[in-house]
Amino acid sequence: MNAGHPLGILAAVAALVAVTLAAGLGLLAGPSADAAARATCANAEAPAQELQRKALRKALICLMNKQRQERDLVRLHKNRQLKRAAQRHTNTMVKTDCLLHQCPGEAGIEQRIRRTGYLDEAGRWAYAENTGCAVTAKAMVNRWLDSDFHRGNVLRRKFRDVGVGVSNQPVASECKPDHATFTAVFAWRKG
Repeated sequence: MNAGHPLGILAAVAALVAVTLAAGLGLLAGPSADAAARATCANAEAPAQELQRKALRKALICLMNKQRQERDLVRLHKNRQLKRAAQRHTNTMVKTDCLLHQCPGEAGIEQRIRRTGYLDEAGRWAYAENTGCAVTAKAMVNRWLDSDFHRGNVLRRKFRDVGVGVSNQPVASECKPDHATFTAVFAWRKG
Protein backbone atom coordinates (compact mmCIF):
# COMPACT_ATOMS: atom_id res chain seq x y z
CA MET A 1 0.00 0.00 0.00
CA ASN A 2 1.24 3.49 -0.87
CA ALA A 3 1.60 5.86 2.13
CA GLY A 4 0.04 8.56 -0.01
CA HIS A 5 -3.05 6.44 -0.52
CA PRO A 6 -5.98 7.29 1.82
CA LEU A 7 -5.98 3.77 3.33
CA GLY A 8 -2.21 4.00 3.90
CA ILE A 9 -2.62 7.31 5.71
CA LEU A 10 -5.42 5.88 7.86
CA ALA A 11 -3.25 2.87 8.75
CA ALA A 12 -0.34 5.13 9.71
CA VAL A 13 -2.61 7.33 11.85
CA ALA A 14 -4.13 4.26 13.54
CA ALA A 15 -0.64 2.90 14.32
CA LEU A 16 0.43 6.26 15.78
CA VAL A 17 -2.71 6.43 17.94
CA ALA A 18 -2.10 2.85 19.20
CA VAL A 19 1.51 3.63 20.15
CA THR A 20 0.47 6.86 21.88
CA LEU A 21 -2.25 5.09 23.86
CA ALA A 22 0.08 2.24 24.83
CA ALA A 23 2.70 4.71 26.04
CA GLY A 24 0.10 6.65 27.96
CA LEU A 25 -1.14 3.49 29.64
CA GLY A 26 2.40 2.39 30.50
CA LEU A 27 2.25 -0.66 28.24
CA LEU A 28 5.54 0.05 26.48
CA ALA A 29 8.93 -0.81 27.94
CA GLY A 30 9.98 1.43 30.78
CA PRO A 31 9.84 1.57 34.56
CA SER A 32 6.55 0.44 36.01
CA ALA A 33 4.87 2.04 39.00
CA ASP A 34 6.14 -0.90 41.10
CA ALA A 35 9.72 -0.34 39.92
CA ALA A 36 9.45 3.38 40.70
CA ALA A 37 8.18 2.58 44.18
CA ARG A 38 11.09 0.18 44.75
CA ALA A 39 13.51 2.90 43.67
CA THR A 40 12.60 4.93 46.75
CA CYS A 41 13.88 4.04 50.19
CA ALA A 42 11.14 2.94 52.58
CA ASN A 43 10.93 5.02 55.77
CA ALA A 44 13.54 7.52 54.54
CA GLU A 45 11.45 10.46 55.74
CA ALA A 46 9.61 8.79 58.61
CA PRO A 47 10.33 10.24 62.07
CA ALA A 48 13.32 8.23 63.26
CA GLN A 49 12.08 8.05 66.84
CA GLU A 50 8.97 6.19 65.63
CA LEU A 51 10.81 3.47 63.68
CA GLN A 52 12.21 0.14 64.77
CA ARG A 53 16.00 -0.15 64.53
CA LYS A 54 15.83 -2.57 61.60
CA ALA A 55 13.68 -0.21 59.51
CA LEU A 56 15.87 2.77 60.36
CA ARG A 57 19.08 0.89 59.47
CA LYS A 58 17.57 -0.29 56.20
CA ALA A 59 16.51 3.25 55.25
CA LEU A 60 19.94 4.69 56.02
CA ILE A 61 21.81 2.03 54.02
CA CYS A 62 19.37 2.38 51.11
CA LEU A 63 19.88 6.16 51.02
CA MET A 64 23.67 5.87 51.12
CA ASN A 65 23.58 3.27 48.34
CA LYS A 66 21.41 5.55 46.21
CA GLN A 67 24.09 8.23 46.53
CA ARG A 68 26.76 5.72 45.56
CA GLN A 69 24.67 4.43 42.63
CA GLU A 70 24.28 7.98 41.27
CA ARG A 71 28.09 8.13 41.11
CA ASP A 72 28.57 4.62 39.64
CA LEU A 73 30.08 3.27 42.87
CA VAL A 74 29.56 -0.28 44.12
CA ARG A 75 26.86 -0.84 46.73
CA LEU A 76 27.70 -1.06 50.39
CA HIS A 77 26.78 -4.45 51.83
CA LYS A 78 25.45 -4.63 55.35
CA ASN A 79 27.80 -6.48 57.66
CA ARG A 80 26.76 -7.91 61.04
CA GLN A 81 30.18 -7.43 62.62
CA LEU A 82 30.34 -3.77 61.63
CA LYS A 83 26.73 -3.36 62.75
CA ARG A 84 27.70 -4.69 66.17
CA ALA A 85 30.59 -2.18 66.43
CA ALA A 86 28.35 0.67 65.25
CA GLN A 87 25.48 -0.23 67.58
CA ARG A 88 27.76 -0.50 70.62
CA HIS A 89 29.20 2.92 69.84
CA THR A 90 25.74 4.43 69.38
CA ASN A 91 24.65 2.98 72.72
CA THR A 92 27.76 4.41 74.38
CA MET A 93 27.19 7.86 72.88
CA VAL A 94 23.60 7.99 74.16
CA LYS A 95 24.48 6.54 77.58
CA THR A 96 27.46 8.87 78.17
CA ASP A 97 25.98 11.95 76.46
CA CYS A 98 28.93 12.06 74.06
CA LEU A 99 28.69 12.69 70.31
CA LEU A 100 32.29 11.82 69.40
CA HIS A 101 34.12 9.03 67.58
CA GLN A 102 35.62 7.92 70.89
CA CYS A 103 33.82 8.64 74.14
CA PRO A 104 35.57 8.70 77.54
CA GLY A 105 36.53 5.20 78.66
CA GLU A 106 35.73 3.69 75.25
CA ALA A 107 38.16 1.88 72.93
CA GLY A 108 39.07 3.47 69.62
CA ILE A 109 37.31 2.48 66.42
CA GLU A 110 39.93 -0.04 65.26
CA GLN A 111 39.83 -1.90 68.55
CA ARG A 112 36.01 -1.86 68.51
CA ILE A 113 36.03 -3.34 64.98
CA ARG A 114 38.68 -5.93 65.93
CA ARG A 115 36.56 -7.13 68.84
CA THR A 116 33.81 -8.11 66.39
CA GLY A 117 36.14 -10.36 64.37
CA TYR A 118 35.75 -8.33 61.16
CA LEU A 119 39.52 -7.94 60.77
CA ASP A 120 40.39 -11.58 61.57
CA GLU A 121 42.73 -12.96 58.89
CA ALA A 122 42.70 -9.63 57.01
CA GLY A 123 46.11 -8.56 55.74
CA ARG A 124 44.92 -5.15 54.60
CA TRP A 125 41.92 -3.06 55.54
CA ALA A 126 40.55 0.42 55.90
CA TYR A 127 37.64 1.78 57.90
CA ALA A 128 35.90 5.02 58.75
CA GLU A 129 33.02 6.11 60.91
CA ASN A 130 30.25 8.68 60.65
CA THR A 131 28.20 9.73 63.65
CA GLY A 132 25.41 12.22 64.09
CA CYS A 133 21.83 12.88 64.98
CA ALA A 134 18.83 13.82 62.89
CA VAL A 135 15.05 13.62 62.78
CA THR A 136 14.94 11.18 59.82
CA ALA A 137 17.32 8.83 58.01
CA LYS A 138 17.19 11.12 54.97
CA ALA A 139 18.09 14.15 57.09
CA MET A 140 21.07 12.24 58.52
CA VAL A 141 22.40 11.24 55.10
CA ASN A 142 21.90 14.80 53.84
CA ARG A 143 23.90 16.15 56.81
CA TRP A 144 26.68 13.71 56.09
CA LEU A 145 26.71 14.69 52.42
CA ASP A 146 27.01 18.37 53.43
CA SER A 147 30.27 17.61 55.30
CA ASP A 148 33.45 16.92 53.31
CA PHE A 149 34.67 14.38 55.89
CA HIS A 150 31.41 12.47 56.17
CA ARG A 151 30.64 12.62 52.43
CA GLY A 152 34.10 11.18 51.76
CA ASN A 153 33.26 8.19 53.94
CA VAL A 154 29.86 7.57 52.34
CA LEU A 155 31.34 7.80 48.84
CA ARG A 156 34.79 6.26 49.29
CA ARG A 157 35.30 3.99 46.30
CA LYS A 158 37.10 1.20 48.21
CA PHE A 159 34.49 0.69 50.90
CA ARG A 160 32.37 -2.43 50.42
CA ASP A 161 30.84 -3.09 53.84
CA VAL A 162 28.81 -1.03 56.28
CA GLY A 163 27.31 -1.47 59.70
CA VAL A 164 24.75 0.93 61.12
CA GLY A 165 23.94 1.61 64.76
CA VAL A 166 20.85 3.58 65.70
CA SER A 167 19.10 4.77 68.80
CA ASN A 168 15.70 6.41 68.95
CA GLN A 169 17.12 8.56 71.74
CA PRO A 170 19.25 11.63 71.08
CA VAL A 171 22.60 12.44 72.62
CA ALA A 172 20.98 14.85 75.06
CA SER A 173 23.51 17.68 75.14
CA GLU A 174 24.22 17.65 71.39
CA CYS A 175 20.94 16.80 69.64
CA LYS A 176 17.40 18.10 69.56
CA PRO A 177 14.88 16.08 71.60
CA ASP A 178 13.10 14.75 68.47
CA HIS A 179 16.33 13.43 66.92
CA ALA A 180 17.72 9.90 66.79
CA THR A 181 21.42 9.04 67.07
CA PHE A 182 23.28 7.30 64.25
CA THR A 183 26.64 5.61 63.67
CA ALA A 184 27.80 4.19 60.35
CA VAL A 185 31.00 2.15 60.21
CA PHE A 186 32.40 1.71 56.69
CA ALA A 187 35.17 -0.77 55.81
CA TRP A 188 36.89 -3.06 53.34
CA ARG A 189 39.28 -5.92 53.97
CA LYS A 190 41.55 -8.28 52.05
CA GLY A 191 43.20 -11.50 53.19
